[in-house]
Amino acid sequence: MPTAGEVLTPTACAHIAAILHNDPRARLDEPGGVHQMRVATRRLRSLLQTFAPMFRAEEVAPLRTELKWLAGELGVARDAEVMQAEIATAIRDEDAPADAGAGIEAKMDDAHRAAHARLCGALDSDRYHRLVLDLDRFVDDPPLSAKAGKRARRVLPRRVDKAFARVRSAVAHAREADTPQERDRALHDARKAAKRARYAGEALTEAFGEPAALFASRMEDVQEQLGEYQDSVVMRARLRELAAAETTPTTAFLYGRLDAREERRGELALERFDGAWEAANEESVTAWTH
Repeated sequence: MPTAGEVLTPTACAHIAAILHNDPRARLDEPGGVHQMRVATRRLRSLLQTFAPMFRAEEVAPLRTELKWLAGELGVARDAEVMQAEIATAIRDEDAPADAGAGIEAKMDDAHRAAHARLCGALDSDRYHRLVLDLDRFVDDPPLSAKAGKRARRVLPRRVDKAFARVRSAVAHAREADTPQERDRALHDARKAAKRARYAGEALTEAFGEPAALFASRMEDVQEQLGEYQDSVVMRARLRELAAAETTPTTAFLYGRLDAREERRGELALERFDGAWEAANEESVTAWTH
């Protein structure tokens, strides 16, 4: 069995390579460019967070802060991109009146262009350029701690177990919530925790084989259903914001139809989540982490 550092370093470097590879694609707004760059940024930050003891804190903590900033900038552009596409699909599915649908889509197009312009400004900033230099240094000389020299089997599974414990805590909080707003916040936390746990399992799949792959797959199922629910929450909030400023009755009515559609979408996602969560808690899924 390799050391913890030997398991984690290639994965971290692969995420860095993906960030840099997708940089020009994100600038050009190529399909998938922003999304893939954001995913790679999140994966790297998650790895550095979940397996923090394997890295020198004084060097990695500032890097995690900058990766969080970059992920946020990419997230604004990605969210606008997703909303633009989802609204367009919903309008077509609802067979909306042409004038009402065109007006809403125009607003989404404007929001997408503004978000992409903001992202390009961030990628041209000195802050981003310094981050790229830091990522290059990471590849050249990974800031591994002494603990990274221990056998992977001894130290890495327990980090995955802690990541899964955060998911369980957030789900429990959601189920004990007193208000829908509190529940939604807890489910959002559970989604983020499930994503980190999934990434942790995927990072260890090559070293730990099928048990890690199964864990990652079950966490992905949980994450996807909670993500679908969160998307519906965000979409409904945006639709209601737009509807409040709308003066055309036909368009306002269309906003209402789209809101109802999103509400049903969220309900179905929560129903699927229950099954995904039950499957994720099977002993066979987490036994390897103990």
